[in-house]
Amino acid sequence: MTGGISGSAGLPNGEIHDFTFDKRSPKKGLFVAVRYYGIYYGTVETNGTVSSTFVKITDTNLTAKIPSGAGQHHNYSRLEFDPDSSDILYLARHWPAGGVFRIRLGFNASTGQRLAVSSSDFIKSVDEVITARVDALGSERSPRDSTAASDVINLLITKEHVFAGVTCGDTIDVGGINYCGGLVQWAKTAQSENYFWRIGGPSSIGVTSKTIAIGGVAQDPFYPDTIFAVTHRFTLKASRDADQLYRGEENYKPMHIWRSVNGGATFNKLEYWQSEHRFPEAVTMAFFPDSPDSMIMPTHGNGIWIAARYTGPPYIVPPPKAVADTSQGNQNLPKRFALHANYPNPFNPTTVIKYDLPKAAHVTLTIYDVLGRKVRTLLDKDMLAGYQSIVWEGKDDRDVPVASGIYLYRIQAAAFIKVKKMMLLR
Repeated sequence: MTGGISGSAGLPNGEIHDFTFDKRSPKKGLFVAVRYYGIYYGTVETNGTVSSTFVKITDTNLTAKIPSGAGQHHNYSRLEFDPDSSDILYLARHWPAGGVFRIRLGFNASTGQRLAVSSSDFIKSVDEVITARVDALGSERSPRDSTAASDVINLLITKEHVFAGVTCGDTIDVGGINYCGGLVQWAKTAQSENYFWRIGGPSSIGVTSKTIAIGGVAQDPFYPDTIFAVTHRFTLKASRDADQLYRGEENYKPMHIWRSVNGGATFNKLEYWQSEHRFPEAVTMAFFPDSPDSMIMPTHGNGIWIAARYTGPPYIVPPPKAVADTSQGNQNLPKRFALHANYPNPFNPTTVIKYDLPKAAHVTLTIYDVLGRKVRTLLDKDMLAGYQSIVWEGKDDRDVPVASGIYLYRIQAAAFIKVKKMMLLR
């Protein structure tokens, strides 16, 4: 919304980071966040006609909580309404210092419509519910302190909680230590900033600068009490050379996915949902509406990745065939077919089997007992190229747990065939 629309609609020519439709006026009302400038509100018809001039939202409550002076701009990365309220809007703030704010919006009770932006009740109150600004020593900072720069880049609002995905800020090296990121959870019933770092956070930083930054957060469509999070960037080292390049860093790490099955109190890293590639930079994630067993994770400059529920690590969306045929040097794909040792081994009751596909192929992965009798067919389908894995839960094709003992697992992918052993101990 720059150029012609901004010139006629009152929007500045700037970077629009996010927008959301007004839940009280979903067909027309629009909140727009413009980098360096703040939030604007206006109405737009479906044919593109601007029904009213976009006006910057200014309010004493907003300014008191989120200063707008030099170096303290209203830079918002996400605008999201509460799923249970058309009058509560959450704002995620990033550079120069992060935070999550709950905005209570006013409306005309007689008409049910949103009040004019110029009204003193357009914003009724502003609360900062998550600070998410941590300095180099692990201390949380004031929103007026532009030297603290942990950026909130994603929000997930559920019925009970607000989750914020936090990455490292722009100002990285202070005292030889990076700013920290992670995943923060706030209970909507809390009366104050009573939030918790569930992944990363102040306790995770120190002289080794072990920073975990979270980019995407998603709610399981099958099980609303289950939350997923994905790495944005993993483990930054503080030292740089004169060209601002990291030396000795550990960014060659997997794209990790975490899962919570009890509303967020505990997050566990899913070891079989990871993919080794540099700089994952996963900025968001979402479940497919028509295939809720799969998640999509766009990245900054590293393509789009897909993860299927419990069947293997994320894999990159392949380019069109015409491009793929000329992309033999793709560093994200394995060089050869391979079947790896399962882990753990021995195991009880589940184990992970990893395999590599340098190109797309029909894959059959079968479990046999030591007498050669088929126990379970784990996989029999076409698979895309990539680093893959699947979990065996120690059950046969009837979903009956099998006895302790030695089992064989056999893969066939194109002309590649390989068999390995594993042991189940109950």
